[in-house]
Amino acid sequence: MGEFAPLKTGQLVVRFHAPWRRRTILVACVIGAVALVYGAYELGRFQAGYSVVSAFQERRSTNTRLAELEQQNRVLHDRAAQAEMARSIDRRSYEEVAKSITQLNADLQHEREQVAFYKGIVSPANGVRGLHIQGLDIDAGEEHHFKLRLVLMQAMRQDSSISGSVHMEIEGTRAQQPAKLNLSEVSQMKGEELPFSFRYFQNIEQDIVLPPDFEPTAVHVEIKSPKADPIEQTFPWQIQSGE
Repeated sequence: MGEFAPLKTGQLVVRFHAPWRRRTILVACVIGAVALVYGAYELGRFQAGYSVVSAFQERRSTNTRLAELEQQNRVLHDRAAQAEMARSIDRRSYEEVAKSITQLNADLQHEREQVAFYKGIVSPANGVRGLHIQGLDIDAGEEHHFKLRLVLMQAMRQDSSISGSVHMEIEGTRAQQPAKLNLSEVSQMKGEELPFSFRYFQNIEQDIVLPPDFEPTAVHVEIKSPKADPIEQTFPWQIQSGE
């Protein structure tokens, strides 16, 4: 590489070297080679239809579109969450209203039954005064356990109390043969009759436990009182739904 001219002094020759120039020239050559290679690469891509400016603009457009889509996705997500919350509120409101309507209907039915019951006391449908059987309900408990609920009333005659006794038999089949069971056989009561005494009406309840091999079909009720004629009535074995 470059050297300074030699300086002669007698027999001694002195030469001056400049190593930084050599390095500078080497670095410049490397940079030039890299620029030449990159320029050739870009020229090849341009000739093939690729443009750095177009690629940059396309990438920027893609990033902008991506940001817009992300914003739309957030908006849609918020709307979906609001819609789901509204549906949940509407569903709960509907359930509460339906529950209230069901309860109101049950209360209304109960009131109607009460009105019909007291109307039967004051003015029975058959127009007959005196002792009547209003009805018999059967509630199911644990396995083979039941509760009998008999309602007696005194129609159009509440000037004095009435008393007497109730005799009930459970009719059904046992070992595929007709059978009857008295209350004393299926309960803890000592006698076979239940006493009653009332002026307007009375609920008579009795817990019973039926044998596992007994299939009930009906309940036969017989009412006796010194102030009224005997009453007999048979009720089919129907379990209350509990509603």
